[in-house]
Amino acid sequence: MRSAPLSRLAAFAVAAAVLATAPAARAGGINEAPEQGAQALARGGAFVAKADDASALFHNVAGLVGQELRGTKVWLGANLQASSFTFQRAGAYSGEAGKDEAWAGRPYPLVENVGTPSPLPMLAVVSDLGSDRLGVGAGVFAPTANPGKKFSNTVGTAPSPARYDVGGGGDAMILLPTAAVAYAVSKDVRIGLAGHLVLGSFDQSSLTYFGSAECRAEDPRCEGRARLVASGMGYGASLGALVRASENLQLGAQVRTGASLDAAGRTLITRPNGTWMNDKPMDSTMTLDLPWTAHAGVRWVEMDRGVERWDLELDAVYEGWGGSVGPRVVIPEMQQDKSLATGWNDTFGVRAGGAYNVALGTNVFSLRGGAYYDSSATTTATTRLDFDTLEKVGVTLGAGFRTGAVAVSFAYAATASVPRSVEDGVMRPEDSVTPDKELQTYNNGNYRGFSHTLALSVEVSLGRLFGGSSEPTPAEDTLEETSWKQTPHAPSPSRRRASVSAR
Repeated sequence: MRSAPLSRLAAFAVAAAVLATAPAARAGGINEAPEQGAQALARGGAFVAKADDASALFHNVAGLVGQELRGTKVWLGANLQASSFTFQRAGAYSGEAGKDEAWAGRPYPLVENVGTPSPLPMLAVVSDLGSDRLGVGAGVFAPTANPGKKFSNTVGTAPSPARYDVGGGGDAMILLPTAAVAYAVSKDVRIGLAGHLVLGSFDQSSLTYFGSAECRAEDPRCEGRARLVASGMGYGASLGALVRASENLQLGAQVRTGASLDAAGRTLITRPNGTWMNDKPMDSTMTLDLPWTAHAGVRWVEMDRGVERWDLELDAVYEGWGGSVGPRVVIPEMQQDKSLATGWNDTFGVRAGGAYNVALGTNVFSLRGGAYYDSSATTTATTRLDFDTLEKVGVTLGAGFRTGAVAVSFAYAATASVPRSVEDGVMRPEDSVTPDKELQTYNNGNYRGFSHTLALSVEVSLGRLFGGSSEPTPAEDTLEETSWKQTPHAPSPSRRRASVSAR
């Protein structure tokens, strides 16, 4: 076989493998889990103007200042999602019925997620360091993806009609270790800054096509496999702000920079006969762009005798996926440098939600609910099964209970993807022998999705747990008389312990 077509195949196959299963980081239209953290999820994701538990490290770092549970806290959460994403490809298998394979000439069968729900854990530790002005935190989060989604390479005894999109399998993991600091500039303004590492580890495979005169279109006997094993890192930052515009009105915003994840590893390409291209794994690099994001929200709070009784929040989300050129794969041994175009669009979303709080002595019970919308991240022509990029609408609900040193939150989200029918698909496999030959598109058909997400989070105040005070020790830089928690409309320290604004 000629080396030039094979080099194009190698880069294309590896890029496709990475793109097919590498989770997106906090994507709107590519988001496969509605939100991180049980409190935020229960509120329909409307949390950027509230951000008053330790998950502020992720949602709005300015919220690390002046949290209700004072001192040092440990927060642990997890999302669990079950998805029913399906694809009914248009058309039929090549070949003649009764002459070729049993499936030849038959309409393509339905392809659906066969994976089981998998937890998406999150961990954060935050502290006020004994001051009303300062808040610091560190933690680890994963992107809001569905780690349990999986598609089989076969449907019954027939090859899956989506195997060039999501075939091959493998594992991918992206983690965002984060450190942040926040500061109260005045009694009404707080700002925060966070730095993120983006750590990626990939072990991905994809099916590749080695056509010949003896091969029909998408003939399973002419398929090979490309496997990429790589790891690397990138960097990003977030800037957040919280502003109290009036006694009842609070504003919040956070901007997160994009990040370029640079990974290095090795690629192994296996031909249909089982031999390796170049007879060995080849050194490779892969670059994956993650987008910038912007969140802004407005929150109305109603107080009852100095205690927060209920609140409503409306947030807007914008994410710059259109600036991502897709994974770039470089295989020096094959003199190949290729970027795989994604066809992604910038996305926008709306989140609305709130809570009603009841003080039960010194304990607090909260009922929460919300709804959200995310626009699609792709045009119809570039819609694929790898991510659920369809428009999404969802409703959420949840509850929280705080007693003493411990706050527990639960949430549930039902998310419906708006069904899409694709007739102008442009995604095609690449033929290694005749690269100029256009094989049939594999993404025409009908896409549907629905998901159920459960979330649980637990926050523990170490000071209260071990008998210490949850109140800060006054220091020279304290705002004891002017902080949000000490204004005339806020509760006294004794009532604040029963305040409903904390988890």
